[in-house]
Amino acid sequence: NASMGSITGYQDYTCTNSTTLTQGIDYPINIVTGSSYLQNVRVWIDLNNDGLFNSTELLYDAQNSASPHTGTITIPATVVMGTPLRMRVGCDRYTFSTPQPCTNVYYGEFEDYTVVVQSNSLPPNASSAYNVLDECQGVVQFVDMSTNFPTAWYWDFGDGTTSTFQNPFHTFSNAGFYNVTLTATNVYGADTYSQSTTINSLNASIDILNPTALNQSIQFEANAVGAISWEWDFGDGYSAAIQSPMHVYTTQGQYIVTLTVTNGTGCSAVAIDTIYVSPVGIEELSGGFTIYPNPNSGELFITNMHNANIKKITILSAIGGKVYQFENKNGFFETEHIILNDVSTGIYFVKVEFEDDEIVVKKFVIQDE
Repeated sequence: NASMGSITGYQDYTCTNSTTLTQGIDYPINIVTGSSYLQNVRVWIDLNNDGLFNSTELLYDAQNSASPHTGTITIPATVVMGTPLRMRVGCDRYTFSTPQPCTNVYYGEFEDYTVVVQSNSLPPNASSAYNVLDECQGVVQFVDMSTNFPTAWYWDFGDGTTSTFQNPFHTFSNAGFYNVTLTATNVYGADTYSQSTTINSLNASIDILNPTALNQSIQFEANAVGAISWEWDFGDGYSAAIQSPMHVYTTQGQYIVTLTVTNGTGCSAVAIDTIYVSPVGIEELSGGFTIYPNPNSGELFITNMHNANIKKITILSAIGGKVYQFENKNGFFETEHIILNDVSTGIYFVKVEFEDDEIVVKKFVIQDE
């Protein structure tokens, strides 16, 4: 609609110019003003039909902009439908105050039109965006950008996990490219939107590929997808800087193995494992406690032979993994009956900690019955 501009001040076109809009739909808007000066331009719709324009009904706001003024108006869900509503367009030269819906302008004008909003009976048009909150930990927030008022959401993050929240947070454990899919649904149907997401997260773990035996080569393996450097500390004064090192321990005992990895984006991660290194064989050490029977099928008795009470019993696999732990909270006892379920045959270690802080480790063998 063309008008005479600022010399008219206010024009009411509500009876001659009207249109029908749909709830929840985005509509382009194009407003042409004089080209001599930048303008402040605003558009309101009386969404609740109370005869007033409040701040929540301001749907377009362009400050210090040149003609033509273009943008998008979104008709919200909370609007009176099926009733003629007043739409007000206002502008004024940028050097003056921003137009308010019911105040005079200096070198601009106001124009009123009629819009009628109809109910949205369309299926969703799915869309989404995402923000990486922590690149190194792979923490991402996904944001639903769907239109047409979806009421249910189903996210598939491409790593085997899903979510039904509208705007979920998700942590990707491994670096890589993930195809993230959103399915948005309402009573009228469903729509799917997919986008590719690049993740540079870095997490690390340690694999030990053979028994931790004294004076024998032990194979260590770093699990860290995307890592480009590896720093190992074997806990005995030695280190390595490759992904899969071999190491030999020459002294029996417990060691803390530390792995530090980095990737190409500067992220780093640390993994720590505790292993126990012992001589090859199944000979018994004297003192402390006894294991009976040895070998056994996973059922055994630990008998205290020490002059102090047992504080903790831990059973470890040959590669240092914990398979059983007992903490004594009942006072002095002589024998503990242990049944190990779902364990494989092989060599195991019993580590007993006494209340006088002495630690004794012995080996036993689990074999088929």
